[in-house]
Amino acid sequence: MHKRLAVVNEIYVGHSKKVYDNLKSYITDGRLSVEEKYQKPYDITNWVHIFACSNSLRALRLAYEDRRWFVPRVTEERQPPEYWMELNRWLRDDGLLIIAAWAQEFVEKEGAVAAGAHAPWSRAKQDMIEEGMSPGERLVAETLERVRDETNGQPVFLLDVDLVAIIRGWIYDDHHSDKLEKPSTVRKVAKAQG
Repeated sequence: MHKRLAVVNEIYVGHSKKVYDNLKSYITDGRLSVEEKYQKPYDITNWVHIFACSNSLRALRLAYEDRRWFVPRVTEERQPPEYWMELNRWLRDDGLLIIAAWAQEFVEKEGAVAAGAHAPWSRAKQDMIEEGMSPGERLVAETLERVRDETNGQPVFLLDVDLVAIIRGWIYDDHHSDKLEKPSTVRKVAKAQG
């Protein structure tokens, strides 16, 4: 409450969607309810931005249709101490003003990100989504990729229930499982695969 920035130094939830779902309202809702101890509950305007860090591609299970999260890839090249000293000097001198001027110019040219707009897509986000896939979703993606290669990209008609049957056969040995993907899940994977 009453914050502009929330920094998560290390986020990791693996295959669980619970944290992703719980964070939705903090990212997109215009108003939030505050319930402080010994105080009457009240609503406030939500201005928080979330900056979450992780070394894992399974940090947060993102959906293909996610519009809330931008996932950049940061270099893993180690820099010498001189690099960091020079960067900090630049930031102290004019760097922060240069960054602020760039941001202001960007907003003037491009406009601010509108409510409901999608965060920019990135290859890192695609990798993160694929890493968070269940074994069944991954099998569907690989199957569709193989079909695309074998048919040279020609249109092919596949039913979602056929893809669910492939999952049931390959992963669950034709046995019932509560973890078996639903046709709607398979359709989302197929749509994302083009």
